[in-house]
Amino acid sequence: MLSSTNPISCTIAKRNNPSSRKLAIITGATSGIGKAYAEYFAAREYDLLITGRRRELIHRVAEDLKNSYPVNVDVVIADLSKDGDLSQLLQILGKQKNIEVLVNNAGFGMDSRFSEDELDHQMAMLKVHVDAPVRLIKKVLPVMMENRKGIIINVSSLAAYMPAASNAMYTGTKSFLKNFTESLHLDVMNYGIKVQCLCPGFTRSDFHRNHSMAPEGMKQSLIRWMKPSEVVDYSIYCLNKEQVICIPGFINRVLSVLSVIVPRNFYYMITSKVEKQIRAPQHLPDFAIMKVIHNRLTKSGGKTIF
Repeated sequence: MLSSTNPISCTIAKRNNPSSRKLAIITGATSGIGKAYAEYFAAREYDLLITGRRRELIHRVAEDLKNSYPVNVDVVIADLSKDGDLSQLLQILGKQKNIEVLVNNAGFGMDSRFSEDELDHQMAMLKVHVDAPVRLIKKVLPVMMENRKGIIINVSSLAAYMPAASNAMYTGTKSFLKNFTESLHLDVMNYGIKVQCLCPGFTRSDFHRNHSMAPEGMKQSLIRWMKPSEVVDYSIYCLNKEQVICIPGFINRVLSVLSVIVPRNFYYMITSKVEKQIRAPQHLPDFAIMKVIHNRLTKSGGKTIF
């Protein structure tokens, strides 16, 4: 159960009085974790403003939410790597005075190394994972600070703990989100604002399927794929415990600790060797250190990285 002091559990407002209703902003709500957050807050009668790039899917999500819960749902079609789309979203948020939740979930992966990829592609990830969350947080903070309540959740990744040659920009931006969130918590903790960095591992969503990482291949491994709703439930649990860094899944938490305590030169050596094995002989592009762990743990008779 949510504690009575948590912003989520405040008194539910009436639907026919929009000015007094709570508003949750969720980016990347088309599927997966973002959609699960939208369902969670809608079930608690938060009005929603959700964003996504896939117009048909995001509107379908909005209709399902409105049909299932007594909430208002607004949709903003936005690619946050585009300055115009982000500016439009910022203008909309600037007019809202009842924002209580911001979930920065929009993101994507890539199957290209920094040294091999086009710079524009890499910079697009930097904009979505870093520039957009920072600007959105800066926009909503004055309202939250004035109201002395609010929730900001930045969806990072277990990859924030695991640098990888296969995706330097992904792990770098996710690491930024982790450190930035901790510092932001220290900055606003006296204003009644809860700040969290969510670092999920393997999750049953379009994100991993888009990179040929299906849960079916993990049945015999140490890693358990989590449902988006499970990830969100644990996120809320961590909010209630006032845990700024939230890592769903026991094995994921173990891996995060091991990645920190392992001597760095040893980590570099092991990671480099495993990635070379995966890329050879066809030199296939790889996706982040999490995919390295995925392949290593599911290899028949193989030893784990740690």
